[in-house]
Amino acid sequence: MRPNAAEGFRSSGACSSCRRVRGRAASSLIDNSDGDGASKKSEVRIQIPGRSSRLGGFSRNGAIYSSQKKQQQEQQQRGFLELEVVVKKWDGKSSCRETVGAVIKHLRDGGEALTFFRWLQARNFKHDVFTYNCLLDKLIRHRDLKQAGQVFEKMVAQGVVPNGFTYAVLVQSSCYERNSDEAVRFFGEMVDKGFKPSSTLYQKVTECLKATGKEGEFSRVFGRDLEKRVAVEMMLKKALLVNFVIQDKAIEASKLFRAMVKSGCKPDATIYSYMVLAHCKLENLDEAFKLFLEMAVESKAPLNNVAWTAFLSGLCKSGKIEQAFEACRTMQESLSSSQPVYDMLIRLLIESGRIDKAEEACLEIAGRNIQPSSGTCHSVIQELCKAGRVDSALSLLETMIKRGYCPDMATHSMLINELCKADKIQEAQEFLQGMDRKISSRSSSCFSYNSLLNSLCKAKKVHQAFAIFSTMVSERSFVPDVVSYSILIDGFCKIDELGRAEKLYKQMIDLNCVPNVTTYNAFLNGLMRKGRIADAQGVYEEMVAAGCSPDVITYSTLIHGFSLARKHDQAHELFETMISRGCRPNAVTYNCLLHGLCKESKPDEAHELFRKMVERGCDPDRVTYTTLLYGFCNVGKIEQAVEVFDEMVSKGHDPDVVAYNCLLKGFFRAGKPGEAKQLFQVMVSRQCKPDTVSHNIMIDGLSKAKRLDDAVEVFERMEQDHGCSPDLVTYNSLIFGLCGEQRLSEAMKVFKEIDRLKLSPDPHAFNVLLEAIKCGIVYQFEIRFKDPPAFNVLMEAMHAAGHKPVSSSSFSSSAVEKKCGVIYEFEIRFT
Repeated sequence: MRPNAAEGFRSSGACSSCRRVRGRAASSLIDNSDGDGASKKSEVRIQIPGRSSRLGGFSRNGAIYSSQKKQQQEQQQRGFLELEVVVKKWDGKSSCRETVGAVIKHLRDGGEALTFFRWLQARNFKHDVFTYNCLLDKLIRHRDLKQAGQVFEKMVAQGVVPNGFTYAVLVQSSCYERNSDEAVRFFGEMVDKGFKPSSTLYQKVTECLKATGKEGEFSRVFGRDLEKRVAVEMMLKKALLVNFVIQDKAIEASKLFRAMVKSGCKPDATIYSYMVLAHCKLENLDEAFKLFLEMAVESKAPLNNVAWTAFLSGLCKSGKIEQAFEACRTMQESLSSSQPVYDMLIRLLIESGRIDKAEEACLEIAGRNIQPSSGTCHSVIQELCKAGRVDSALSLLETMIKRGYCPDMATHSMLINELCKADKIQEAQEFLQGMDRKISSRSSSCFSYNSLLNSLCKAKKVHQAFAIFSTMVSERSFVPDVVSYSILIDGFCKIDELGRAEKLYKQMIDLNCVPNVTTYNAFLNGLMRKGRIADAQGVYEEMVAAGCSPDVITYSTLIHGFSLARKHDQAHELFETMISRGCRPNAVTYNCLLHGLCKESKPDEAHELFRKMVERGCDPDRVTYTTLLYGFCNVGKIEQAVEVFDEMVSKGHDPDVVAYNCLLKGFFRAGKPGEAKQLFQVMVSRQCKPDTVSHNIMIDGLSKAKRLDDAVEVFERMEQDHGCSPDLVTYNSLIFGLCGEQRLSEAMKVFKEIDRLKLSPDPHAFNVLLEAIKCGIVYQFEIRFKDPPAFNVLMEAMHAAGHKPVSSSSFSSSAVEKKCGVIYEFEIRFT
């Protein structure tokens, strides 16, 4: 009988415990022997302080570690056992072979291992093939090959029979040292004794013979196993080809492949896979496709995952969609399941923006009775909805349902939402009812109806949502849950119909539907929006009394409401309560407090709170920095504002138009129009588009700074460069500046532009009119007012300036009804 290659690893019974080594090291033993004594894999582990390692784990075919040098370096990093300490603490109870092997492995070097080995031998410990193998492995790892040879000879002399692992270690160590004679000798002995070398060992010996120029020894080594010799040569070429592809040397791989085929070498699935991958890297997809089809005929095996992904991705990205479909049809014949093939195709088509082809793929596989994954179906339906093709999404869903596909709640909710966004409320209800008949679960049905309500409320169609809700309850015996009520309460609060929200809140309580934190948050938000602070406090207390724990949204909502109402003490008190109850504030919470402090012109206190915010591990957001900017600019502390702005940019928060506007206003307020103009240019260069407010700040600030030409330039480029239409504030600011410089003719042109745009002048704009009248520039004009008080202001100013209409008949007015109110038209002539 041929000796078992794993015989040396059979456990004779592990000791129940292991003594502490070096005062701290603990060892644990693992024995994986089968019932018949043949070990599939045995391992010995020993714990070094703070580290873990293993010895053994060698398979029965004799495979060993791939790189001795690498393992030696790893062992050096792991730490060592001290021989003196081991010997001092050693006793007979520790003398199980697994413990001996583990200690040998973790001693400093081969010399100490040999000393320990002999020390045990002197104490009548009987070494077997396992402990000899451990010692040989240790010596060879430390390059003590001469000593290893002597140990091997002594092992044989003492009647210990070497096993496959013993020979594998010796062969590989000889190969590593390029000692081909010793490698061949040990290899021959291994074969003669009936051990079957692994393919890896064949490869090692072959490489060693080639490296030492002794290829002629092939016949002697492999002469008795010609089939193995051919296999090894094939394996070497395959390894080289794979290595070329991995290193992105696709051209070299192609040359080697052609040479292999020419020499009569028949490629297997691995070679085909890597060659397809190589051609994909070269973007030679036609050749890759040709090889793929050849592989399907010759090997009838599928591509590996890496090659298949690259191949299919390349076809989709290059627009070779029909070839991609053909590849999938071919690939599915080699697989037990076709679903992954088509799932990948559909995903790649979606990534390539070919949603029409993704839909086609879904329909094709449905016709082939292949069921795509639910995630794939959802993705296609989602993309169709994004493209505004809701009808196509519904049609595809119907087809897939007939083939056995059951849409999940996410797909269901998404379609309802898209129908509501498209104002197809009736279709959404019909879809809901159709799906409801297929769902027996009450919770699933409730989820579907809630999806419809939520979609309608998001589209601000709250009244329609409420009408459906009422019909559901009255006609279909639908029992709404807390989610249903929460959606509607939130919807009504957001459209400022708090009364309806209150009725629903009371109704749900009367029906014993207990509000949850979402319900309370929605209702509290509605109360705070209306400034009903006392009522909000009452609901909050009711919430706590009911055992519903407030969350960060609850506290943030209340703090924001208190801050808006200038009840800053209550806001800070609630903030402290929040922290004491273990609810961690987020950026929104801090922003509410910061906003209140900055509104009260307390930016320094706000900055101190900001500092604590960072210390507590809460990351500031763009709103945080913008709020601080506003606070410092509002009190004229422009240097601190600039520091905040710079920090904001350095932390990766791109300032938005609001942040820039705050700083622009701050520069003008601090008397720095030059810096403001420079910041405006920076704003544009950073792709932050100035809005009308930005231009108004610039025009007003430059006008007041007597830089009227700059102001006029900003005004003239406002619409042309940035697409911003001037408003009444823009015109007033410019008129004010022109009048200040006595440029009345230009001011009157701007004034007439106000009238041309049908804007109602602000009383501040009348100054230019009065100045023009005084200077005799204008004697007659038409003007439109949206409100009588503005007209009265003008008349009083004119009378005070000594200008009166010629006669009452020369002054006429007419009222025209408009949705925005009454617009008065006047024609006035002066003496």
